[in-house]
Amino acid sequence: MTLALYSPSYWDVVVDVAPAALAGGKGKHAAPSTVVLGGFAWNAARVLAAAGRADLRVVTVVPVDEDARVRAAAPAGVALAALAAPPGWLPITVVLDPGGACRILRDPGAALDAAWRWEAVATAAPAAAVHVLGRVPAGFAAAALAAARATGARIAWCGGAGLPLAALAGFDVACDTAAVAAPLLDAAAPATTADAAQALAERATGADAVRVVTGGARQPTVAAVRRGTAIELHAVEPAPLAPGAIVTLLGAGDAFAAALVATACLTDAGAPRVDLDVAAGLRAGQRAAARLITGGRDG
Repeated sequence: MTLALYSPSYWDVVVDVAPAALAGGKGKHAAPSTVVLGGFAWNAARVLAAAGRADLRVVTVVPVDEDARVRAAAPAGVALAALAAPPGWLPITVVLDPGGACRILRDPGAALDAAWRWEAVATAAPAAAVHVLGRVPAGFAAAALAAARATGARIAWCGGAGLPLAALAGFDVACDTAAVAAPLLDAAAPATTADAAQALAERATGADAVRVVTGGARQPTVAAVRRGTAIELHAVEPAPLAPGAIVTLLGAGDAFAAALVATACLTDAGAPRVDLDVAAGLRAGQRAAARLITGGRDG
């Protein structure tokens, strides 16, 4: 197993209606919608599979009576390691106006947290060369980190504000937005993405740890890499988009993080890199996010 992706799963109900249209009045609104299997791991798996990455496995919690439906919705070629939960629904996410404001209403799914047990993970996933974690419970993240350290695998955190700074320190790669980085660093707002990335890298424990802070459309996205005691910075400017080119923003951050981690940690053939190629990872992440934003999930 080359790459394992971990996160909660959701049924994303994507509704083609602008939030402003719901602000006044009562009654029913015409709102065409689609239902897609969502969550970081699935968003990442779709992007990586479309880019030709093979040997992918998604590890997620699935209520036993949802198992067949989830497997049927999984991207072709992506294996599923389902951590069984009692009968029930996957949490529901309602996404409004995916082409513009992308307002997300999400059931946090806390009732499924107890099923996140490292010892329940299928045997193939712990053998992965790279583990990429979305917003999983802190105890599971700690167990995954310990397992990765024991096997020499790389491990990345792409779960936003789900871990405190001390728990994040041991990860090889962490990717956060500027808004998430600020409270991690006990700052009202870091002055720049470069400042935030460097500060996070300085607090990491690995000799070649990578900390990425994304800047959205306003600032460059910056990766800070520890090279022994020195910090090396890499940056990419926001990709220019033509007016009206945005199809969806849903999953753009997941697409960026997944492509960045996979490219930085693995060769095109899927072999683990001895030295992370962070500059190539940044470029791959930016391309993946731009493709999704302008082409949608199937673009």
